[in-house]
Amino acid sequence: MNINFNTPIEKMYLLKTTLSFPKNGYPDKQSVLQAINDYALSNNFTVKIKDGKFPILHTACSKAGVYCDKRNISDEKRKKMPNSSLTGCPYLLRFSYKKKSKRYLPLHAYGENEHCRNHPVTPENLASSHQGRMSLLTAEDATIAKTMLENHAKSRDVQKATSDKVTGMRKLRISNINNLKYSATCGDDESAHGATELIRTMEAKGFSVLYEFNERNRLTHIFFMNNIMIKRA
Repeated sequence: MNINFNTPIEKMYLLKTTLSFPKNGYPDKQSVLQAINDYALSNNFTVKIKDGKFPILHTACSKAGVYCDKRNISDEKRKKMPNSSLTGCPYLLRFSYKKKSKRYLPLHAYGENEHCRNHPVTPENLASSHQGRMSLLTAEDATIAKTMLENHAKSRDVQKATSDKVTGMRKLRISNINNLKYSATCGDDESAHGATELIRTMEAKGFSVLYEFNERNRLTHIFFMNNIMIKRA
């Protein structure tokens, strides 16, 4: 039996799948976050931890909150309007770790709006965040980007090559590509961090990861395969 959190509310954006969690909850924090992230990404939005202090775990939409002008500049003196993706989205999920069951259990919402979005849930919305853009990358995109970066291609060319072939939507920003270039020129720790992030992203999308080593037992290639690719092989 599952607890259904998808509450239809007038004028709120509908999602293509229904959010539900097992009645007995989850054994640890990571399991909760994995389930929520998978659900969010499949519906073209991303989430962030709002309060993760044990035993509480609250996750909110990445667009929650509003732009905060810390410099307190008036509109008359502002050279350009601030560019913020925050919409004040009310979407919020609450969990609490219960000592008796030793599991994270879902809590009831304080209001029905907490389970709704106030913004479109489209691929363009997903691409407005770093986490969302990374989830849109395919194994082919990763291979193309890696090859082009190794050949010192321009960031703009890498961005164009990894864009959606149908809509033209850019999956990577120039800053993302420049960060990858920077990681490639830094030490092993920074490069390992970038590789780890890519591997985790592809594993979360259901790809198997294969590694190739040279005669010195140094990693030379990383391959990504899903079930369809394995069946075709």
